[in-house]
Amino acid sequence: MAAKRKRLTRYDWIRAALSALGERGLAGIAVEPLAKQLGVTKGSFYWHFKDVDALIDAALERWAVEETRESIARLEGIGDPRERLRTLMKPSPASALIGSIDLALATSASDPRVAKWLRQHHRLWIEFAGRAYRQMGYRDPQASYRATLAYTAWLGFVSLVSADPSWLQGERSRRSYIALARDLLVPSTEGQSGKH
Repeated sequence: MAAKRKRLTRYDWIRAALSALGERGLAGIAVEPLAKQLGVTKGSFYWHFKDVDALIDAALERWAVEETRESIARLEGIGDPRERLRTLMKPSPASALIGSIDLALATSASDPRVAKWLRQHHRLWIEFAGRAYRQMGYRDPQASYRATLAYTAWLGFVSLVSADPSWLQGERSRRSYIALARDLLVPSTEGQSGKH
C-alpha cells in the first residue's frame, strides 16, 4: 500500500514561493516548478490559490507585513531604544548581509504586485525606527527624519549591491561599511549634536 501523501497547506505554498523568490526572483514563482519541487500536482495549488498572482500577493504579504511585524516584535523586546536600533543595524556573523528576498525585490520594485507590499514594509520599518528615535529623546520632525535617513541608507545600499554585486569587494568591506553607517546614524553614546 502506498504511503499517504501529506496534504499541503496554503502556508507550504507561500514558503515555497518565498524560497523561489529569493533564489530566482519574482519570475521564479510559477505553479509547475513549485508543484514539482513540493512533490504534488498543480491541483494542490489551485485548491489554495486562484492563480499565480494570488500566490505572489500572499507570499509578499507574509514577507512584507507578517515577518516584518515578527522581527519588530523581537526588537521591541530590547529595552534601550539606542541598542534596539544598533541591533537592527548589526547583522549577525551567521546571517547573510542582505537577504535574498530584499535583493530580488530591489529589481522588481516598480512591479505593481510588489510595490504595494514594499510600501507597507517600508512604512513599518520607518515607524519602528521613528519610535526608537523618539524614545531616545528626539522630537518630530527630527525623529522621523532620522528614521527615514537610516532606512533610505539601507535601501540605497541594497539597491547598489543589487545593481552592482562587485561594489565594496567582499563581505568584510560591506560589513565595515554597515558598521560605519550604524555608528553615524545611531552613535553608541549621547555625544552627538543636540536633539531638536
